[in-house]
Amino acid sequence: SHDISYFTDEIANEPSRKNARTRPDASTKSIFLYLVQLNGSIASFVTGIPIGIIATTILVALEKSKPSSKTSSVTANVSTSKGGSRTAILALWGRAQQANGPDEFATLLLQQQLSNAFGSNTVQGQLQTATALACSAMSRLNYQLTRGVFEDQVGFFATLGNTGLVTPLQCRTCWFDDCVEAFVRRIPASDTTAATGNVVILGSGYDTRCYRMNLQQRGIQCYEIDAPGTLAEKQTVLRNLDIDTVSTSYVPCDFESQDWFQQLLTQSSFNASLPTLLIWEGVTMYLSRKSIIKILQSVSDNARLQQTSWYIAFDFINKDWAMSSFWSNAMKRVGEPFQFAVSLKSEGEVLRDMLKYCRLEMLEYLTNTEELSRRYSQEHWQG
Repeated sequence: SHDISYFTDEIANEPSRKNARTRPDASTKSIFLYLVQLNGSIASFVTGIPIGIIATTILVALEKSKPSSKTSSVTANVSTSKGGSRTAILALWGRAQQANGPDEFATLLLQQQLSNAFGSNTVQGQLQTATALACSAMSRLNYQLTRGVFEDQVGFFATLGNTGLVTPLQCRTCWFDDCVEAFVRRIPASDTTAATGNVVILGSGYDTRCYRMNLQQRGIQCYEIDAPGTLAEKQTVLRNLDIDTVSTSYVPCDFESQDWFQQLLTQSSFNASLPTLLIWEGVTMYLSRKSIIKILQSVSDNARLQQTSWYIAFDFINKDWAMSSFWSNAMKRVGEPFQFAVSLKSEGEVLRDMLKYCRLEMLEYLTNTEELSRRYSQEHWQG
């Protein structure tokens, strides 16, 4: 890619904008508010037991409401079947938990998706949806009162200080948003209505960047690629919410068995000669190493073939816990097994070797969750 120092500087400078939306104001830090925050967190932990039971019941019901995969393999990924990805729904749930968080569309999508999943035509379905949304609303209220994420507060006390799930997920969303902002800002403005760049969401799930970041008005053409079942479920949710999707092209693709780029070329009007950013958020862990390398190589090959700038931003998970027997079996039961992870002890070396093999250059690398949280979350402890 060209002028990479400019691009990386843009990413580094973006968090100040995001922090103003997602972080508590440091000027309000006082002994009184600190005690209120602590007491609120303890209260959240105590009341979290019944809420946790309710939330677990909701997830079980959600699991039962999804059609089972027709394949006989226990490691098959259900995201290609009707109903789509369960983990995409859980990621949407996480993004909806923080008041004034980076994804202002998340709560609307969650409400509609749960209504679709449970069914709005039955009393049971309406009660399940209402209960799930009540839990989500209580979590957001807890954030307003304590400036902490409820799920992570419970995790902090239950595990004696370990990082929770929702805060890193929110921070991850901010980082990918900053990558998009940095990319868009380096694309020269056009005097015509023609697109000047592409943003491709690989494994889009319930990603909302194509609708909340005004990309079309800034000369960017948007594409979302995901498994057929997940993409169909998302489009139904968006239609029910009357969200304008005219400027976004949707491309169904099974990343393990199909070539995502060929799908993009044949099922959309994608212009590969334009500068392109690929957002690959929360996907690599569900793909084989072979598939990941193939996708990374395609990014490099297209950049060289088109003689233009192509970027890809992605994340990965920690092998030390993800491949444990507990999590491995849990994800198989969900129907979306983990396939790729990197050990913290060697992640830097592994990723650099992988990118070098694919003829890509690493522009920015945040070594762990704590580094990501320090950039985007001022009040990281206890959520």
